[in-house]
Amino acid sequence: MPRWAHTKRPRRGSQEAGTFTDPSVAPGHSGGEPADINRRVIGVPGLAAPEMEVLAAHATKSQKDALLKFYRHHINPSPSIECDMPSSGFRTLSLQFHVPYMVLRQHRKPRKDPRRRKPNGDSLRGSWPVGCIPATKPRARWYLHQAQRSLAVVVIAKRVWTAFGTTDIFFDGSKCKDSVAYRHDLWAKDELRDRVAMDPMGSWRVYVLGTDGVRKEGSDGDLLSDPWLYFLAMLEWAMTVAQCEYAPIITEMQEAVNNGYLVDATEQAQDLEGKWNADALEHIRRIMTCLGDLLDAWKTFQSEDPRFLNVDINARYLPSIKRLFSTLEKYHKQLAELKKKLKRNEAKIKQQLHVQVRDAQSYAQTLAILIIVFSPLSQVMSLFNMQGLPFTLTPASFALSLVGIGCMWVVVYWIVMRGITVTRFWRVYMRRCLGHATATACGQGTAGTCGHATARIWERVLSLVPRGKLGEVVEDEGPPASGGSTVLGGSTELGWSAAALWDSLQATTANTLPRPATWPMFLPWRRNERREDPGLTV
Repeated sequence: MPRWAHTKRPRRGSQEAGTFTDPSVAPGHSGGEPADINRRVIGVPGLAAPEMEVLAAHATKSQKDALLKFYRHHINPSPSIECDMPSSGFRTLSLQFHVPYMVLRQHRKPRKDPRRRKPNGDSLRGSWPVGCIPATKPRARWYLHQAQRSLAVVVIAKRVWTAFGTTDIFFDGSKCKDSVAYRHDLWAKDELRDRVAMDPMGSWRVYVLGTDGVRKEGSDGDLLSDPWLYFLAMLEWAMTVAQCEYAPIITEMQEAVNNGYLVDATEQAQDLEGKWNADALEHIRRIMTCLGDLLDAWKTFQSEDPRFLNVDINARYLPSIKRLFSTLEKYHKQLAELKKKLKRNEAKIKQQLHVQVRDAQSYAQTLAILIIVFSPLSQVMSLFNMQGLPFTLTPASFALSLVGIGCMWVVVYWIVMRGITVTRFWRVYMRRCLGHATATACGQGTAGTCGHATARIWERVLSLVPRGKLGEVVEDEGPPASGGSTVLGGSTELGWSAAALWDSLQATTANTLPRPATWPMFLPWRRNERREDPGLTV
């Protein structure tokens, strides 16, 4: 029995020649590997900034370029399967894959990735609540999480290589099979003491090499000393995990859409159905984007690097990888069908809402007409139902009261509308028009200082006109003939009415006032037209 197999907790990897040794193998023991094998497998679950700094500090020159590319894909999750051939003068071969995928989990509390892309920025991996799928646990809710498996194999020679890998699953905690705590629990069990080193990138299932080159009884590992086979084995395992995670997502979404959770537009509230439909569409688009990018990465790898796929040694893993990608492509088509169904339901919701809006508008118009017609009638009826009326109810008195109350409603409506619109509009309109007319009379062409001063004076005159004297015109006074200078009559009491003043202004500036078609230019909400001359005093 090997000495290191009795260790309850595996020791930390030693640092030799600037690289990490396999943490599963204790120093001084080769784990049964041949003497010419020099490989390192470094698996870091939940790779964060401190681990990235340590790996970069202890990486060799031949590993740094591949490690930097590995970090870029880790921080910016984008699916990629690459094989960088060495150019002339270099011996390093880099094999990398980055497989992001979606995971559906139920939690009672939301779980967020504590890592950040930037200080005070977004989380490194996203997490979204899924409200369109009903939870099966009490006080729980479905959440859609981002996960990723990445591996970079740097090959110096066929039997000298180093693998850097990470499994980003922040939401499962210490119970996940890809966590360090789970690995320690495995090593604490007696039945695993006699087994060979387990690979961290294969969830402790794939062995890099068996003891003495022979597979042990009860072991499900493979004899992987070739870096290309190791790369394919890890890619197969990553795609197996992704396929197993996508399968329940597709099943749950299909059940939610097909088996009763798709609300009929004519049966339940439109707002609830609209929210459900929008939530389902959003999550389906997100899943399809992630899945489609992964399928595109595999197609790109097949088209750009076919020389690596047409080798007899690939027969062990390549057919399985192709079957897994075919399954994911089938999932993508099923999601596309669900998306089309939700799109049709969305169009149905919009059509139904349009019909309901038109019905509501028609109902509101009818109700307004009825109120306008019957409110005077109801008031007259209430008046004649009062006790102690000084006159008797006759058709003539009823009609007279109805006409009087109707006229009162018209007057009230006219006063309210005039107070809201007419007063503000004409005050601002007169100020602009008078300024333009006076400036034209002064020969300036635009509303300059003279025009603004005259407009201010006439606005002050309008504000001083006593309300309630409409129609009273003083015959011996008149408005100034010229817009350049404005002098009020010598009387101490202002006798001009607003109506007479407006008629005089129309007669004076008939040729300079703009046409009514230009009225919107002078509406009161144009702030740049409310200019004031600080030197003007009235």
